Amino acid sequence: MTTDFKLRNGHRTRALLHAVSLINAQACKPLYERRTRLLSDIVHCAYQIGTIASERYKTFAEFSSAGLTENTSELEIGALASHLLGYVEIAHTYRSVWGVWLDHCSRPGFLTFQVPEGARNRQPMAGEILSFKRLSEGGQGGSASFLPVATLSWALTTEAPGVETYQTSLKEHVRVLEEEICPAVMAEFIQVPAFVRAFNDCVTYQDIVKIFPAVAKILKADDEQRNDNAVSALLALAG
Repeated sequence: MTTDFKLRNGHRTRALLHAVSLINAQACKPLYERRTRLLSDIVHCAYQIGTIASERYKTFAEFSSAGLTENTSELEIGALASHLLGYVEIAHTYRSVWGVWLDHCSRPGFLTFQVPEGARNRQPMAGEILSFKRLSEGGQGGSASFLPVATLSWALTTEAPGVETYQTSLKEHVRVLEEEICPAVMAEFIQVPAFVRAFNDCVTYQDIVKIFPAVAKILKADDEQRNDNAVSALLALAG
């Protein structure tokens, strides 16, 4: 006998989250692997830019004694963290309510890159560079933008002499990320609104398993049937 039960919206929500997770893990895997290699190239270029810019200041002990510099081997990737480290998820601004997802699934921004918990916004570099971060945080940037700061945004925009070759490469890496890899990742999720509508049309467990067999791993029929029986028993007691 095949076990079956009527779907609730909570089941549909879990099914869609599982579908998004599978797309990330399978369809997007080659793109994420390419992105990992690109991140390594980005950090390398930023490190070289920081090293070149740092060289002229290393002999000036007064900078460090005045607390203007620090030695650091980590690069802050800042605003690009979600695209460099994140995975596509349903935007956190949408509550896990099926009716909301049904109404908004076709809107731009329903799916976004989200940085996973524990991901490092600071990436290790091959060595240390001088960083005038405290000076830049004090609002004294502008004409001092050539002073090295261990951030990706600084490496992309600095006018420090001698960094042009690495900076050109860095900008190309970022262009590939933003114009090639990220759009290609998002394209893998183009069918998500169709999934939402299809799951919404499913009435029973067997209906949804028929079109999305992988959902059987998270909506275990026996467990769900016991849940339904427990809910029915509570309702009976309440009555």
